[in-house]
Amino acid sequence: MTDSDRLEAVVNAIAAEARRRPDFLVSLERALELMPPASQVTRRRGGAGSRPHRRPSAAIDPFRVLRDGGIDSLRAQLAQLSLDQLRDVVAQYRIEPYTLAMKWKSPSRLIALIAETIGQRSRKGDAFRGDVPEPGATTDHLGQLQTDDQPPLADRIRAQER
Repeated sequence: MTDSDRLEAVVNAIAAEARRRPDFLVSLERALELMPPASQVTRRRGGAGSRPHRRPSAAIDPFRVLRDGGIDSLRAQLAQLSLDQLRDVVAQYRIEPYTLAMKWKSPSRLIALIAETIGQRSRKGDAFRGDVPEPGATTDHLGQLQTDDQPPLADRIRAQER
């Protein structure tokens, strides 16, 4: 075997390895100075290919839909979404922290999970909010909501003292 045959065999082996392993090809290009070293390569942030595993934004805001139309409206709008769009809602609003729901194949199961979780989260803190008067409702001097069948707070206190 001549030197040129040996050299040709080595080059063919390197070419075959570079075709099989892209990381080897990158290392070879850097060694031959066909590509800048890894320390000089700058990564673009926020580019189209920066996070290929990130899901698209949710098609609807379930909190707004629930606030504007109630739970039935939320379920109706969720029913119009595809399975992938429902998964986008689950991912964006972190409906289920263990990502088990992302494997579910049933849209009705995801709809039930989203509606229940969004409903619970929207009620969180209600104990601290108290009664929120509707427009046109009357309140007493302490801000207590007055209803037609309930006397003012001062009258109720006087009645209890008697």
